[in-house]
Amino acid sequence: MSEELDGINQHLQELRKRIVRIVLVIGGISGFLLMFHAEPIQINQFTLYYPTLEPVNNM
Repeated sequence: MSEELDGINQHLQELRKRIVRIVLVIGGISGFLLMFHAEPIQINQFTLYYPTLEPVNNM
C-alpha cells in the first residue's frame, strides 16, 4: 500500500512541476502580448512585424 502511495505521490509532484511551468510560460507570454504591439515594416515587398513597447495603448 505504501509503495502505491509513493508512486502516486511522485506522479503528483511531476504533474505539479509541469503545471507550474505551464502557468509561468503562459503568464510571461500574456504579459509580453499586453505590453507590446506589432508595428509593420515593409522590406522588399514583404511585410514584417516587430514589437514596440506601448503598455497603455496596445489594443
